[in-house]
Amino acid sequence: MKSVSSDKEMDKVLEACMKEIIRITKSGKTPVVEKNSMKYMIPMVENTMKGNLGTEESLKNVYIVLDRLMASGLVSRKKIEKITEWHDFYSTKVKAMGGKENLSHVDSLLRRNGPGDYESAFQILASRIINGYEDGMERYIPTALDILSHGSEDATVHVAQFMYYAMFFKKELFQFYREYIRELLKSRNAVVRGIAVMCCSVAGDPSMLKDLAVINRDRESIDIRMFHIAEHKIRFPHHDNSASLGGMAEEAIHEIISRSRDKTLYLKNSVTVNFPESVRVGEEFLFTIHILPIMNFTNLIMNMTSLEDSLSIRGGNMISIPALSAGDPAVYNVQAICAVQGKIKGSIKISAENGQSASFNVECYSEDKPQAIQPQLPENDTTRETQEKIQHPMEIIRMKIETGQVRKVTSALDELINYAGSDSSLRDRISALSIMLSLKGTEKISNSEMENALSLLESVKGSLQRQ
Repeated sequence: MKSVSSDKEMDKVLEACMKEIIRITKSGKTPVVEKNSMKYMIPMVENTMKGNLGTEESLKNVYIVLDRLMASGLVSRKKIEKITEWHDFYSTKVKAMGGKENLSHVDSLLRRNGPGDYESAFQILASRIINGYEDGMERYIPTALDILSHGSEDATVHVAQFMYYAMFFKKELFQFYREYIRELLKSRNAVVRGIAVMCCSVAGDPSMLKDLAVINRDRESIDIRMFHIAEHKIRFPHHDNSASLGGMAEEAIHEIISRSRDKTLYLKNSVTVNFPESVRVGEEFLFTIHILPIMNFTNLIMNMTSLEDSLSIRGGNMISIPALSAGDPAVYNVQAICAVQGKIKGSIKISAENGQSASFNVECYSEDKPQAIQPQLPENDTTRETQEKIQHPMEIIRMKIETGQVRKVTSALDELINYAGSDSSLRDRISALSIMLSLKGTEKISNSEMENALSLLESVKGSLQRQ
């Protein structure tokens, strides 16, 4: 077989895999469990195609994707020969790099998919990963996530240990699967929520702080023996091997912030200041402070003295906010009158009784009179008219995406494909995101998913302008 070594050849393999994954997830004949398992492959394919990984990591990822496709038994007849050929080639490559192939028994158990096979497979993985991470173990993360979402209660205990130590030894895995772990935090199953909390804790990702704040109020308890953590390493409150999810989440928050060495994150992740972009001199206006505390705050002081030369604030420049409980939202409307014309720039410093503090920059423009609206003269430039025809449907698609509603966003992405022209790579990326969002099972998309969708929109607009 010809050597598959260049980036172009690897991209060709990944593009073929992505098309096959999309076909399988769209097929009405594919079982739901297999659809969900396949969708977890999409971020891995996309991240590998971006070219930000090293050669060794990229090769392993290509092999994992091919291995998962082969194991599914759902590859089309047209592709099976080529994918088998690629699978054999990359298997040899991974072996040559020293990748361990002694997990074959686990693979055979998962392929059999009989009663107790998943439990047995993850029992083996759990007992081995506690002694150290082995090359190739990342390929079992999608199956582990699927078990936590829909799978067997018997296998969950072993999956918990496997997931915890996988994230502990290889924290970059969390970045691949962050959005799926975020969904696990919303599970009805307390054990699944607990596993997601522990994954967040060991990964140390500050972007999960607000999600953990919601769990902070959770009073359900779970048996923590499933994680196989030494007693002296357990920092959250527990009794007789039982711990409340709220206590686990609170400790996870402290652990993440401690590791970041930035104590301002407590307040920066709890407070949002909504300030108007423009105001008028002498007229009263409101700005809003939204607070979703990631921990209990006994007393907050809002200091706005840096704005006193520009604004007259009703109630004074120092506002006291009473005790707030973690996860309990609060909204404060502040009334002010603008005293000067021009650019207003300052900050609001919020401090807590325990010494934590953070500053929030605010900026707006004040004007003396409403600006006159200039009438727009009609243009005869045919190029301008052509651009507007292209712009109009793009803006409609943008508005749908910015609603954040899964149904509208997937509809917008399906429309966007029609404007992607002959760029098959771009069309596949749009289709992959649409499928992933349609399988989320939630009403809203995340901020990162919205950024991804808007990035694809800009790529299509750029492609249209070049035509």
